[in-house]
Amino acid sequence: MNGKEKGPTPLQILAYNKILFYLRVLKKKIIKKEDDRLRIFVKETVAYRPEEEITVGIVIMGDWIRIFLVLHDDFTLNRFGDKATDILFALLRMQEDYMEFSFGISKTNELLIKEDIYIKALTLDVFEEEYNAVLEAYKKFEEKVLPKIKRGDFESWEDLVEVI
Repeated sequence: MNGKEKGPTPLQILAYNKILFYLRVLKKKIIKKEDDRLRIFVKETVAYRPEEEITVGIVIMGDWIRIFLVLHDDFTLNRFGDKATDILFALLRMQEDYMEFSFGISKTNELLIKEDIYIKALTLDVFEEEYNAVLEAYKKFEEKVLPKIKRGDFESWEDLVEVI
């Protein structure tokens, strides 16, 4: 919803309820629901790091459902100095070369990994596939890309893309 709408449409309410049902079927742990904003947050344990928990967000916006994870807080380009252009170019190239990567930057400058589903295409198998794609992209980014960015351990954008 964008503030101009009076409330969720019947189709959005149906999609929201289907998502809640799918999350129960998939045995996911819902930690927060915002029924009025059509937002759901799910706690996930990272399989390759059992002590780590992450939060997956799901939000309905217009005719779209977005599943997302925050990859990096405070992702501003000036923070990365001379390497900012290489990082941005690498993110765009990864998005092109690897189907599981779809990046965005939130209004609060968080780097997101996200997948979108057209609301009329929402089925359990589509939802599960997109949800799992976000988790897989998170794993690849956290294990192979983010450490290089944090250390500045790359000469050019190719060094970030090649780690995948």
